[in-house]
Amino acid sequence: MELVFKNKKIIDFFICIILFFLCYLAFFKNLGLYSLRTWDESRNAVTVLEMVKSNNWLIPTYLDVPDLWNTKPPILIWLQAINFKLFGVSEFNLRLPSAVSATLTVFIVYFFGAYGLKRKGIGLLSSLMLVSAMGFSDIHAARTGDYDSLLVLFTTCASIVTFLWLENQNKKYIWLASLLWAIAVLTKSSAGILFWPGLGLYLIFSKKVILLWKKKRDLVGPILMWFVLVFGFYFLENKINPGYLAAVWKNDLWGRYSEMGSDRAYSFQYYWDFMKNFRFQYWIYFWPISILGLLFPFDKKIKKWLSFSWCLVTVYFLIISMSETKQLWYDLPIYPLVVLAASSMVIGIVEILPWWLKLIPLLPVIFYLQRGVRTNLAYIARPDIDKNTNDCQKYGYLFSEVNKDWGGIDGVHGEYFCTPANFYFKLNGITRKEFGEIQSGDKVLSCHRPTLSDFRDKFVVVEENLPLECKIVTIGKLKQNNNGI
Repeated sequence: MELVFKNKKIIDFFICIILFFLCYLAFFKNLGLYSLRTWDESRNAVTVLEMVKSNNWLIPTYLDVPDLWNTKPPILIWLQAINFKLFGVSEFNLRLPSAVSATLTVFIVYFFGAYGLKRKGIGLLSSLMLVSAMGFSDIHAARTGDYDSLLVLFTTCASIVTFLWLENQNKKYIWLASLLWAIAVLTKSSAGILFWPGLGLYLIFSKKVILLWKKKRDLVGPILMWFVLVFGFYFLENKINPGYLAAVWKNDLWGRYSEMGSDRAYSFQYYWDFMKNFRFQYWIYFWPISILGLLFPFDKKIKKWLSFSWCLVTVYFLIISMSETKQLWYDLPIYPLVVLAASSMVIGIVEILPWWLKLIPLLPVIFYLQRGVRTNLAYIARPDIDKNTNDCQKYGYLFSEVNKDWGGIDGVHGEYFCTPANFYFKLNGITRKEFGEIQSGDKVLSCHRPTLSDFRDKFVVVEENLPLECKIVTIGKLKQNNNGI
């Protein structure tokens, strides 16, 4: 028995080494080389930078005013601010919580498969599938400073712990599940409980509703704790930042579901198409068929997990597909549950086949697994295709390549949504101004080609060339044929 125990530890050790290496390649390698992405990541960076400079940790700000556009709770912002305080301001440190969260999710998936479902094959296949999923390391996921990787960590943990409590009714699991669901909400607002309708379906489907009634006394404390943590935060934040709750309702709750978040309407199959073609590829097909595992003579616990994860994933997928606001990364929370269901199906089938047929289901899975991992790592290692074409994302590269005193220089970028410019200008002591605020005698930095063209049309200018077609423009007098309007 002791020898078997030691062998299991050795196997776990080598598997963990492999997973650490793959996670490094997928989530950490060259993490800080890319300029900040437009919108959420760079908005977060501005908020974090202002929090560090002002030491105001209670009210997140954007451009030095309370931010009532991004109304998500500040757990991620706090983690990023701590990184900036401890390790300095950089793209890597902004993105580090996301990369760490993704790595932890990979290991949680492995250990739940290996020990929760008691199949090392399930744990290993699931974790490798997750690393191979291109959407898991794409924008708004493991490699950018956004909320979603941290959200996935907590929703995955909360789902697994909830499942474990439903199986053995250990009180510590329900307390832990309540805490994890609360942290999920405090990470990304209502997105933290989008699995709950699917959980309700499972409770009805599995007749676990009766269990809830029998264990109602055990549930009172955890439910109360969840309400105190979640509603306590929101009411406190609204007290110190008036208007916060109204903004949350519009930005994170009903407005997000009922109003389009962009100028383009997307079809119901938006997520399915992106997942099967790029973000999740072949693994997505295991989700709809995983419910068929109930018809096979699988281990009882595996069957329960298949039905549990199928209910959560299916209802979640329907909710985001019917929502008016659609963003690529809204599908991320289902990835860990789907890979666990996929691996459970594969390993379950392998176990019931005679020895001479066991390789038949494994070989195609292993083939697509290695191809998926290699493709994902190659995709991550590619150069930033926006470096020379997207004017807004040039600033990060410019400031890393040019070391000079930026004193007395203002920044102008004609696109209002160029949030990376706000961060890099603020970081380097440059004041961002609008085109109409610029006067003769000013010195201006811009990478925005239309803005530079407008300066040439309106003023006599002297230009200093910088990398990536950026320029410092010294503004002279108005041109004689220009009325200044």
